[in-house]
Amino acid sequence: FLGKDLPNVSYVSAGKDMTFDKGSLRSFSQSELNSILSNSKVDPGLKNYLKTKEWGNLYKLEQGVSWKYINVFKDTKTGKMVDVKVTIQGLGNNYSNKYGLPPMIMVGEKYIGTDVAGIGAVRYGLEFFEHGTDKKVTIPSLLGAGDIDYNQSIAVFNATSVLRGSKNKEANGKDYLGSISTGGDDTTEGKDSKYQSWFLLHDVDNLSYVFSAADPAWGQKAPDGSDFMGFYHQMIGGIPLPIKQTPPTKPTPPTFNKTRNPIFYNDYTLIVDKPKINVIPKPIKDVAIGNVDGSIKESANGKTVLKGQQLTYTLDTVKFSNLRKDQSKIEWKDTLPNEVTFNALKVETPEGKDISNQFEINHQGQLVTVKAKPEYLQIVNKDKSQEFALAVPHVYVTVNKDNADFKNNYTILLDSGEFLSNEVENKTPSFTTKKQVFDDNSKNIDKQMVRRNQVLNYVGDLDLTKLDNLAISDDLLEKGISLTDNFDSKRLEVSKVTKDSLKVYLADDSKAKGLGQEIDSNDYKVDWTDTSWKVSLVKDKQVISKYAGKKLRILFKPTVKQTAEGTIYNKVIPNYFGGQIESNRVENPVSYEVMPQTGSKKLLIISGITIGLILTSVVGIVLYKKK
Repeated sequence: FLGKDLPNVSYVSAGKDMTFDKGSLRSFSQSELNSILSNSKVDPGLKNYLKTKEWGNLYKLEQGVSWKYINVFKDTKTGKMVDVKVTIQGLGNNYSNKYGLPPMIMVGEKYIGTDVAGIGAVRYGLEFFEHGTDKKVTIPSLLGAGDIDYNQSIAVFNATSVLRGSKNKEANGKDYLGSISTGGDDTTEGKDSKYQSWFLLHDVDNLSYVFSAADPAWGQKAPDGSDFMGFYHQMIGGIPLPIKQTPPTKPTPPTFNKTRNPIFYNDYTLIVDKPKINVIPKPIKDVAIGNVDGSIKESANGKTVLKGQQLTYTLDTVKFSNLRKDQSKIEWKDTLPNEVTFNALKVETPEGKDISNQFEINHQGQLVTVKAKPEYLQIVNKDKSQEFALAVPHVYVTVNKDNADFKNNYTILLDSGEFLSNEVENKTPSFTTKKQVFDDNSKNIDKQMVRRNQVLNYVGDLDLTKLDNLAISDDLLEKGISLTDNFDSKRLEVSKVTKDSLKVYLADDSKAKGLGQEIDSNDYKVDWTDTSWKVSLVKDKQVISKYAGKKLRILFKPTVKQTAEGTIYNKVIPNYFGGQIESNRVENPVSYEVMPQTGSKKLLIISGITIGLILTSVVGIVLYKKK
């Protein structure tokens, strides 16, 4: 797990010369403390514990408070002592109403650790400083957590690897590695390696972790299943490594009735290696639709986008620390996915000012590089008493492929090494269409003979099934979604009745002709010429979203002309935001037989003689010679 680094680790613990600085911690007033002690919800066994402050002074547990341990351990590289600053970065699940204990914390002054009550989970941040200064120390760090039993868990952010005991199992998240107990009770108070997890963080000057007393309930119930939740203990130092090591003596814990007042010990040990790198500005990748100047207002990460859509990738970072070292190199590298085509690149300040002339910009194939020139490095290094927001390269691309799923991240190169950003992802849809023809009995009659005067039921599809979660720019939206039919005007009659009967439906293959519910006529319009019609959805994102994930079907009902001969062919051409495809083609040969209708004629042409049947209330037969 540690490999060649093993000889260089140093054991972190409270040395005899360590001192304590309470920082921004706030004490309870006597009246506040009296109110807590008089609350009937507070377990009687805890009241004396609160009075004696056996494990440290009692403070209000608040997000953002911090304190320092001075002269904690020696940096093995420089031989200098290191101070550790602890900050409460986040609090999870306030259960004080249930147990009468407000969020409170006892902070050890002779040992590195805390007792916590009223809160089910706490996120801690640790920062390392050269003793007596505000100069941060960058070191590889090993965070060990012991006594992870019952339902307890720990999550360490930006950890690169983890070693778990047999009683801990994986509980990883998007940006952290974590462990959660599989059950059982560590009676050794942290010394049993089966209940330990060790997290490695390479090259950091700070680290952040969350301890949860009863994940996933986060303190709603005590880990042993009782309805009591008092203090739970957390400590840095005091866990023996699973190698030969001599830990410091741990303070004697308070003694309570085990069945009534359980105390849970969660010990943390920090192992440090020699410093290697500078303070790191964490790289952050994002993507937006269109050509974006300045910061991205609406991320398109995880969205469906269209072929032809312009995208902007931003190569951002968190701010450089005000304790950073001089930089001699800052470079961004981005290997673009094959599904996008590079258009342009510029570099902006976080405020949106173009400063591309302060960088060397190169593009070769899908690789884009941006390298800071000396004049920009001088700006970064000029005033290190202030935090510094690095420039943000904007990479402009166009999506070039349908039916694709593509991801992208970038690497920032500093004096201290190469650091990979998060990953952004997009997908593009594929589009389909289909043409069908039915008779009035909903029978599919493709390639079957039809008669003159027969009504044909043409059905054409607009497929929006893969447009869920769509991000689209206004220029592509303006190209719209439509379906065009260039019908055979020589053989088909399109009357006013025909035009009025053209409707758009939701597809439903369980229904006749596959037509489900008719959609709102306000959501589309129909344009006619003598030889074609076009149905266009209203160019509105809300309308597109309304039908995203669905398939639409347009019903067109022309009549075969009485003079029609030959074969009628028909297909539809959908337009999906400027991209056109063609449907299959249906065809119907025309017979010389005329479709019979009440009150009309049925004509048969036989060897030049026409026989006319007049269908009225009185049937008569007329024979006449065709001229």
